[in-house]
Amino acid sequence: MSNTSSLSAEILAFRTCAVCYKPETKKVKFGRCGKCKKPAYCSVECQKKGWKTHKETCRFQAENRESLPARGTQERDMLSGIKKWFSKHTQLLVYVGTHAMGLQNPARAASMLATHMLVLILDPSPSGVHGDFIFKAAAVSAMQEYGLNDATCAALAKRVSDVAKDNRHSLTIAPRPPGACTALRASGR
Repeated sequence: MSNTSSLSAEILAFRTCAVCYKPETKKVKFGRCGKCKKPAYCSVECQKKGWKTHKETCRFQAENRESLPARGTQERDMLSGIKKWFSKHTQLLVYVGTHAMGLQNPARAASMLATHMLVLILDPSPSGVHGDFIFKAAAVSAMQEYGLNDATCAALAKRVSDVAKDNRHSLTIAPRPPGACTALRASGR
């Protein structure tokens, strides 16, 4: 049983190039986008090839990064914990998001992904373990109802489209302050 836990952790820690999907190794460490720090690239050539697709997402990610709470604050620690929680549960969340939004139906998937998201409500665990949260509720919601502006909605819709072209899956996390919701966009095939 413990082998399953360590296997899951290894799978989630496995990084691939955002363009050619080549796996990172101990000998070959990947670089990240210098502006948003998100996608990993095995080479400068792959980074150049991926720029057209990544450009809009990069701007969105960089703006998001600038709006992060200051390091060492409770808000930043909470955000870090949420990211760890999502990373730990990525495969399950993609599955839940896919089924909750009806994405297994290709005709419905394109319109749902362009306009809706799965909203999760999490509370910090009373155990105080960093990165440990209790799931409270979930609902599918229109992005506009969630309060995202038109530019953000357009950037998210473009990201979904770009990811779908590559026949890949993606999670986009939009955390909110305590008492608010955390949004999860499951994208993919």
